[in-house]
Amino acid sequence: MGAVGWGARDVSSGHSCNERRIASLCECGGATFYECAGATIYECFGTRLYECSESTFISRALTWLCRVGATTCILLGLLAAGVLGQATAAQTATGLSASSPIAADDDFAALRRGERVAIRPEPAYIRPSQPTVYLSFDDGPSEWTPQVLDILQEEQVSATFFVLGSQAERRGETIRRIVREGHALGNHTYNHKYDELYSSFDGLWQQVERTGRILAELTGSEPALMRAPGGTHGHFDAFYYYYLERAGYTVYDWNVDSGDSRRRGVPAADILANVKAGKLQHEVHVLMHDSAGHGETVKALPDIIAYYKAKGYRFAAYDSTVRPVQYTLAPSKHQRVYTAAGHRVMLEQLRAYEETRQVAAATESGAVVSGEKAANEAMTELSIERAFAARLQETRKETAAALATVRPLLLHSGEETLRLDAGEYEMLDGRLAVPLRSLTDWLGDAVWWDDKRRLAYAEHDGQTLVFDPGTSRVGTEESGRVQPLAGMQLRQGSLYVPLREVAELFGYEVTGYSPGTEQLEVKLRLLGGPSVAVAAASVRSPGTAELLPSLLLRWSRIPEELAHSSWRSFLAFGGSWSIWSQHARRSANERLL
Repeated sequence: MGAVGWGARDVSSGHSCNERRIASLCECGGATFYECAGATIYECFGTRLYECSESTFISRALTWLCRVGATTCILLGLLAAGVLGQATAAQTATGLSASSPIAADDDFAALRRGERVAIRPEPAYIRPSQPTVYLSFDDGPSEWTPQVLDILQEEQVSATFFVLGSQAERRGETIRRIVREGHALGNHTYNHKYDELYSSFDGLWQQVERTGRILAELTGSEPALMRAPGGTHGHFDAFYYYYLERAGYTVYDWNVDSGDSRRRGVPAADILANVKAGKLQHEVHVLMHDSAGHGETVKALPDIIAYYKAKGYRFAAYDSTVRPVQYTLAPSKHQRVYTAAGHRVMLEQLRAYEETRQVAAATESGAVVSGEKAANEAMTELSIERAFAARLQETRKETAAALATVRPLLLHSGEETLRLDAGEYEMLDGRLAVPLRSLTDWLGDAVWWDDKRRLAYAEHDGQTLVFDPGTSRVGTEESGRVQPLAGMQLRQGSLYVPLREVAELFGYEVTGYSPGTEQLEVKLRLLGGPSVAVAAASVRSPGTAELLPSLLLRWSRIPEELAHSSWRSFLAFGGSWSIWSQHARRSANERLL
């Protein structure tokens, strides 16, 4: 059978070879040759061989043989398989496989070995012509941040603020002022709790994504800068860097520590001395804090600025052109487990997230596809922000739900453990939700369901908690007080309730959370004495309009319930409303959730 010559099949318009356009193709017998810019790929009966650009003489020889005849081409192709296969293996072993189409499949193995894997070529960082200081403030904003901004404005100095999502929610105007005055904004996770952030990447990512969404809602765009609480040393492994880069984040450490958080109340003089002790490099990255309790940092800031100005330094905020300080990988302080299945789930989550960011960025810049251009042009800035935030929220919920379908949940309290397999718990609005019956049975409390009124009742420490899925509220019958309980849902005959909030209602606190790739683990600790959150002073009492229907319903049940209760026992308790009502509800419907 004769060979099909070059150009007999034009694939230059629709196929790619290692993300490059195919220039030409030759088919002969069972062998196919793809010639790309600088590389030639050979396929012989399903066997792929990758030739680096240094071996172009083989490419030329096989191209000539392809023109001569199919038989010779196939024989030589099979012979070359061993040679080129060894070259490919050596290329992978030396870390040069980043350009190979199978490089992505090898990433997981390399990361497991503790090797950092680059996602894309290194950006074109710009070395400033003048010595430059990058001032950065972590853990804010707080009541001190406006004073920091006042000083920076007076000194005409730019800085970078790595903010916590929990603080940004409370001080949105300060966040907007940071951006408005030309400073850079960075993501510093949501709550800074190491046990949640570093037990697995899932925990860190949930907080990074949540904070990014908050900042997008406040400013209209999500920052690509990120700083790890406590720095990356001993906390990050190769997977952490890899996943964050996949999501479009650049991680920044520091090379000068002001020491303002080494202990409580570090004096301004010591903070200045620590800065002066730092090495004067061409690019200096100074770590400071503007969170609560850092008034001394505010006092030291003018002297720090004056010190660097006297040394001839200029000041700048971080952007994509600044080469980040990143510590080398060190043995992790945390035990983590990575699996190939978990790796694929995380990559899919990050792919969806990055796609969302790209859509939002294109929308903001006006670079939208023609079919949607008219609609997007008509959207106001506020509607764009809301649409972006909604898409991020939906992505997070979908991913959390997907993770919940493949991992069991283990709840620990002392020596007792409750295991809920995949499908026996839910991720509702990004939070763990468990069946109320399973939780109360495990904690040793009673629970029952009133099908007539669509209410659930649970007893704890002599009090009766009333769960109303219709209004998403929970209250104590004895006090009559109620509070919202977001995330409560009645699904397939089971009432799912948010784990953390309901555990606190029953007098427990969450002391540990390990969202590993194999299983989720939550540790609970019983607090001393009764602890029912809805009885706290912060919970408002219901008004007359809310209490009246409830009272009418109760009095309407008296004839019905007296049929199931003896007058003797009712009078023996002195007409105690609480004890009578508990007995009545048990007899009304004993079907547990």
